[in-house]
Amino acid sequence: MELRPPKSREPKPRRASRARRFLVSRELPPCLVVGTLCLNCRTFDLDVDGRTILLTPAEFELLYCLMAGAGRIFSAKELLRQVWGYPPGTGEPELVRAHIKNLRSKIEQNPKEPVRLRTVGHRGYTIGARELPPV
Repeated sequence: MELRPPKSREPKPRRASRARRFLVSRELPPCLVVGTLCLNCRTFDLDVDGRTILLTPAEFELLYCLMAGAGRIFSAKELLRQVWGYPPGTGEPELVRAHIKNLRSKIEQNPKEPVRLRTVGHRGYTIGARELPPV
């Protein structure tokens, strides 16, 4: 019996074309800064408290969307549409949750008690200077 890694639900050509579309369709600023996070849009990495973190293309796109709308609450449905290009009513919120979890493991001191990338109960996700009550 041969064991293989699980396949992504999104076909490989679609992932590649999505990344190209993201980069071509937007005129990116040199960097986005929110608090102590600095997202470099030229090198696609993130500076957090003086350390540089490499991001996957999906993590970069998700973080770019959140940081460009800093302080705004994005629902999983909005993020599926804006970041992954899913039509309304399609896509799985688990995809967003998994990428949020991965980002938190990279940018938070304690990912189980996030300070930068917050979940707003039953509404969505936000990043930014605006202080939110603990969830």
